[in-house]
Amino acid sequence: MARVQGLDRPPYAIRAQLISPLDAGGYTHLSDALIEVDASGRIVRAEAWPADSAESVASSNSGVVDLRPMVMLPGLIDLHAHLPQLPNAGVGAGLDLLTWLERYIFPLERDFNSATAERLAPLAFRALAAAGTTTALLYGAVYEASLDACFAAAEEHGIRLVLGKVMMDRLRYDATIADREVLDASLAQSQRLIERWHGRDRGRLRYAVTPRFAVSCSPEMLRESAALAKATGAYWQTHLSEDRHEVDEVHRLFPDAIDYTDVYDRAGGLGPQTILAHAVYLSEREIARLAETGTRIAHCPASNLFLASGAMPLARYLDAGLVIGLG
Repeated sequence: MARVQGLDRPPYAIRAQLISPLDAGGYTHLSDALIEVDASGRIVRAEAWPADSAESVASSNSGVVDLRPMVMLPGLIDLHAHLPQLPNAGVGAGLDLLTWLERYIFPLERDFNSATAERLAPLAFRALAAAGTTTALLYGAVYEASLDACFAAAEEHGIRLVLGKVMMDRLRYDATIADREVLDASLAQSQRLIERWHGRDRGRLRYAVTPRFAVSCSPEMLRESAALAKATGAYWQTHLSEDRHEVDEVHRLFPDAIDYTDVYDRAGGLGPQTILAHAVYLSEREIARLAETGTRIAHCPASNLFLASGAMPLARYLDAGLVIGLG
């Protein structure tokens, strides 16, 4: 993206058209607006351009950059992506989810150490920003040091980031380690990462406790990770009903659960701080329960089409009251 002279260093004020969503729904459009940014880079005012513009600018001690007739929009939010997987974007189309993970994704994640993270994360954050994405909810790999490197890169870049170390104690990279040892280590590492990064830089960086999905996690992993998220105020993110083979495997691994959503419900994982990715195949009972608990859904249409997973019935979910964003 080309740099606009005057916007390199805050404080400053922008004069432009403004389109922005509203908390209560709908949007506002101002044909002539003032957007004021303070010295820390935060937007402190967004309103119709004032009649006494000289007084307004003087009070803010800011220079004015006139971008009319350009339109200013809030930064986009990406609710679901995997940092280690980005080099393989577009590879393996048409495979079912579990085969795709084993063949193309786990090998990448096994090698996503701190050195790889230091190289890849800044490139990913620049690419997101170039597309207008200023907030991202991402998955890392299983290695604590690589998460530190990703958070450090985000802190330097300025992106608003929610990130978590992937947790797996069932289907995982290294099957030679005892399940309980993996669980205990993963919980301890996640706790340390939360202490270092959750809420850092006035809340710009946050942590999401990240059990990968039910197929790769024991009931204990799901339950204890959900408890960790609640105890620390972190987010909790995982995958739900992305692929029919995956759904069948979840039924096999959790025979006592009513359905896939019930697996996470029994673990204490549902609620407004939880983001579940994909959710292509949900029963009416699952839809109602997710809406009742205020659980958030990340809709990933490009990914679902790429792996031929299916098409999420978005309109049906919205009509049922589900809160849905894009990944």
